[in-house]
Order: sequence, then C-alpha cells, then structure tokens
Amino acid sequence: MRPYFLGGVLYGDLGVQTPQEILDAWCRALNLNHPDWIPLPVLVDQVGEVVGKRDGRWLIVIENANDGHLLQELNLPNVWLLVTAHGTSPLQPLGWEKYIFRLSPFDENESVDLLKQRLDGQWDEENTPKKAKELHRLVSGLPMAVAILAAVIRSRGWNFILERLRDRARAVSV
Repeated sequence: MRPYFLGGVLYGDLGVQTPQEILDAWCRALNLNHPDWIPLPVLVDQVGEVVGKRDGRWLIVIENANDGHLLQELNLPNVWLLVTAHGTSPLQPLGWEKYIFRLSPFDENESVDLLKQRLDGQWDEENTPKKAKELHRLVSGLPMAVAILAAVIRSRGWNFILERLRDRARAVSV
C-alpha cells in the first residue's frame, strides 16, 4: 500500500521552537534558501508555494500548541494539519475546537497491549515486554506515538527505534 502523504510530512514543536525556527527547518527540508530578513508571512507563503507545486498530499504536524495565533502563522493552504495541544484554549481563537479528538496518554499496560497486538509475529514474550515498557516511557505514553512507532518497529526493528528515542536530538525525527 502506498503512503497516504506522498508529498511529505513537515514537523514542528512549538514547545521548543519558535515559528521562525520551524519555518527555517521546513525550508531546509524543502531545499528552499532564503535570506534571514524575510518576514514570517512571506516565508510561510514561499513554503506554501513550494509545497503546492509538489505532487501528493502533505501533512504538517505541530506539537505543543499553546497559542492559536502561532498556529495561524504556520498554517499553509492545501495541507493536512495535525496539532497536539494540552486543552482546547490554543484552538479556540481559530474556531478549531470542534475538530478536537481528546486522547489521554496510555498507561504502561495499554502501550504494551497495543504494541503486542500490532507487532504480531515479532513479539517475543521473553525480551519484548521490557522494550515495550521503555518505549512507553520514552514517548510518555502518547497513543499516536505508540501506534506509529509500532509500524516502524515492524519495518526497522526495536534497536533502530530505541537507539533514536534515547537520543533526544534524533527522537523527534523518529
């Protein structure tokens, strides 16, 4: 089956990055050079133009949204947007609260159960539960992270995932 977002995925974390830093990272990912003095709205337009010219659906993932106005600054036309936020207040100024899907973090058993279900034949009762518990801890029980990483574990293996998640500089890209 072909991936749903053939265009690509752009990621930003408003908990640790400014909108400018996020856009700079997106520009690097898109090989879009720009002078440092370009105003943010112009930069958003340039990124949107590049994304719009490329084939396939695009997904933008913005984590730790705490200000709806920052989300507005990063909102590109014709892309899918996935936002994580603590509560509804960051989304209310935009009228996006009606699209919220509340998802509480998994407890350790829920993470382990989902991984066991998704990993099927790759589950080893002797070694895998310990790795699953570590993965749960490293992603703070975030359900989407557990579900997505189960697929990556199936294709790349536990060592690939756990080594990267332990290294905070590489964890985000995983």
